[in-house]
Amino acid sequence: MVSAETYADGGGRTTPREALVFAAVGSTLVALIGVLWQAEPGTYPFGPDDRFADMSLLAGTDAVLAGWLAIGIGVVGLLTVGGLAYAGSRTTRLLLAVAGLQVVVLALLAPDIQILILTAYMLAFTLPPVLLGTKIRDGLRDPRTRVYVALGLGGLAVLGVVGGVLRVDTFADLGRGIGGGFADVGARPLYLLFALAVAACWVGVIASYVKGAGPGRFVIATRAWIARWGVTATWVAALAPVPYALSRLTWLTPWPVAAAGIDLDAEPGTRLLGILLGLVSECCLWLTLGLIRPRGEVFPHWVPYVGGRDVPVMAAVIPGLSGALLLTIAGRSLLQQGLFVEGEVWLVLIMPLWLWGPALAVATLAYWQRRGQTTSGVGDRSRRFDGE
Repeated sequence: MVSAETYADGGGRTTPREALVFAAVGSTLVALIGVLWQAEPGTYPFGPDDRFADMSLLAGTDAVLAGWLAIGIGVVGLLTVGGLAYAGSRTTRLLLAVAGLQVVVLALLAPDIQILILTAYMLAFTLPPVLLGTKIRDGLRDPRTRVYVALGLGGLAVLGVVGGVLRVDTFADLGRGIGGGFADVGARPLYLLFALAVAACWVGVIASYVKGAGPGRFVIATRAWIARWGVTATWVAALAPVPYALSRLTWLTPWPVAAAGIDLDAEPGTRLLGILLGLVSECCLWLTLGLIRPRGEVFPHWVPYVGGRDVPVMAAVIPGLSGALLLTIAGRSLLQQGLFVEGEVWLVLIMPLWLWGPALAVATLAYWQRRGQTTSGVGDRSRRFDGE
């Protein structure tokens, strides 16, 4: 194992020393948050009275207990940093295993579905309009498809008006609901994002030491497994949101599926938001398949400004892995709610986030490995796949 003192990377990547500094700062802040919760219980946003209590592992903890847990996590983190810095080249796998445990607690157990909900709401107002708008613009420019696109838009407009989603009062109701929802969240999501940020620091610690030591047999075997199952995982990740998307499209009919007792006629904004979220799921399907399609390597010609250019590897990897993490966290929350709290199995079937997240992670890592091995020929592919 390399020494935290001597290892340096001329390529600008994080060294063990730098990673340990970030982890130490993060652990200190975690401990201080624990002290804050004990000193000022009113700042504690979780517990039995939390609106997301049925999907949070902190539902049964009060401010005092949670404060002690946070202090313990911070102290263990600081001791781990000290052990890694002191051990240097004698660093043991046990210390890195403790660092890995910090990642599990802070990235998978402490956060919950709220982060995905907020992210999905933001995507609902950006992703479908952007993708559909660019495709419609491209179709209207082509004389061969102009008439069909215009007829399709007219049909969608009529369906939207009849279904009650393209009306002034619908947009007003949606605006009131979204505005009130964001006003009520308070500081809760900030704590969740902070936990993920500290977990990322620990990932940096582990990665920096593993890079210095070189890949072991476990890493090599994992890479081979990812390469073998990458395509299958991509299809699983792409099809996982289909049940949810189809259920939300039924909200345009008099027979809505999975409406959870909501009177959609009385709450037209909720109907519109559900349909937008269903469209986000369909967009995710299209984007996920790009991990194994040419459009994942070269932007399609209809994409504004970058059409025909190479897709930067990290432009797909960072959103893919981030989405996989949020989906996995939310999948754990839904399993907790659907199986152990409310006993409603349909929740984990119609929204299989527990499957979607891990599958997307494997698919993205396989794409990363494959693109990393590609050294030539990208320019030719941009011409050959221009029509995708």
